[in-house]
Amino acid sequence: MVLRRRRVGAASAQIIQELSATSSIRVETAQDGTVLMRTRNSRFVPYVVFDREKHHPRLAAVTTDVFTHTDAEGFDPNSTVPITVDDLSGTEVRRLSSFSDPGASGEILGERYSVATMPCCTDADLHRVRVLETGRLLFRSTGPGATGTSAWAEVPNARPPTLRWAAFDDEVKGKEPSKACSIASSTAAAKARCRR
Repeated sequence: MVLRRRRVGAASAQIIQELSATSSIRVETAQDGTVLMRTRNSRFVPYVVFDREKHHPRLAAVTTDVFTHTDAEGFDPNSTVPITVDDLSGTEVRRLSSFSDPGASGEILGERYSVATMPCCTDADLHRVRVLETGRLLFRSTGPGATGTSAWAEVPNARPPTLRWAAFDDEVKGKEPSKACSIASSTAAAKARCRR
């Protein structure tokens, strides 16, 4: 990430900050025909924090560093989502947090949270949700959607404001009952199969 700063006018207090980021891709073809790709995409997500008195501009830089191979299904587990969060309200940029999670995609939710998601072809997607300003891990969850199987309740007018999350992080696999279980049977062997 490149940052350029300049003042407008000699006596002006206005500061203009210009930032830029780069994306890249590397494609390798092995002798056996396997294609290996590493895609690094960077994007900025600006947001504002209001502290009941003043607005503070923030900038989250979200980078996805994704590896794929034609000889393997899905994303390589070495794929990551690094995120940095900077405070742009002062005369100098101040780093608030910097963290990285395994994943193939990264999102900013509600100007408060980041989510790194590792999608999978057969299992449930795995999500890691963090607080943007501190980088603190709130929870891991599995399932579809932006935050997997989770829910929250917010009471913003409470003193102090309160927010509670509940999330599910496990594998849910249904088991089809065997015919022996669905048919009433008095044999000990059938009852043992039903308990498995």
